[in-house]
Amino acid sequence: VPSQILGHIGGELPLYELNTIPDCDICKEPMHLVSKLEDRPLGSGLLIYLGGYGYIFDCACGGPPKMIYN
Repeated sequence: VPSQILGHIGGELPLYELNTIPDCDICKEPMHLVSKLEDRPLGSGLLIYLGGYGYIFDCACGGPPKMIYN
């Protein structure tokens, strides 16, 4: 089934997703959400859980970014 990647840049995670926020490897502070990506079949109009979500985090201190899959 062909799919497309959807999502958004920036913002905050919903309360039920807060346990997915990683700490920075350098400064040990919680990282900031850069983007959230989701996989959706083309033309369906309905979110179908195929690949789930990917969350990309970054830190202001310049530590390496992280990606978490859900």
